[in-house]
Amino acid sequence: MKIRFKKIAKTRGLDAINWEDQTSSHSLSDGKKIFRKGVIGGIDHNGIFREGTAEEAEKQVLSAIEEAGHRRLVVGPGCVITTDTPDQNISAVVDAVRSLKPYEEE
Repeated sequence: MKIRFKKIAKTRGLDAINWEDQTSSHSLSDGKKIFRKGVIGGIDHNGIFREGTAEEAEKQVLSAIEEAGHRRLVVGPGCVITTDTPDQNISAVVDAVRSLKPYEEE
């Protein structure tokens, strides 16, 4: 499936878009360059987040933030958080994002 960023980017009223960036050829940085507004992603909801360890989930989301930068980024899954996602993985991602304190750098 081809993601039509340029068409989506022209849609009025959107503040952010999300897609399965972890399994797509388009990274979060690519999306930010094309869309020029906010992007949502960084979590592979069907892979590490759902089936990996808390440490792997934390590492994945921190890597996504490092690649895309803090600005115009909302950390979230490409689709949904499935009901069988381990609670410890959700907590690890929340704690990792909170530990960065991105607004202290501005």
